[in-house]
Amino acid sequence: MDGKEKIIGQAKTVLVVSDGQSQLGAITTIFVSAKSTEDKGCKVCCTGSSEFNEHTIEHYRKNLLPIFDSICGRCNIRYKNFSISAENLQAAAINDAKLEINGFSADVSVFIAMLSALLGVPVSQNFVFSGHI
Repeated sequence: MDGKEKIIGQAKTVLVVSDGQSQLGAITTIFVSAKSTEDKGCKVCCTGSSEFNEHTIEHYRKNLLPIFDSICGRCNIRYKNFSISAENLQAAAINDAKLEINGFSADVSVFIAMLSALLGVPVSQNFVFSGHI
């Protein structure tokens, strides 16, 4: 490699944690694994110590998955199921609570991690992604 760490299925984003009076921004890693399957059941499952808000998960299913279905079809890649998690022990420790991913500002990070996991292409860990799709 070129000296910069690259990992498959991971992308960094900024997680903003608020206690109602102040906010903390912390770098968070999105982890995605993709598995070949014929099962058309749960295409996106969220796991890990951080909890994804159901509205956010539904957003991924309705907005990100059609893009991946198209990519899979055009590239003749077997159907994939994605397992998504986010970890940031520092932010959780500071707030002494589980983190809840609520909102769409991590869309680009989730998309990059899903694409990396789907295609087996590593992502540089020197970049932090943010943005809504």
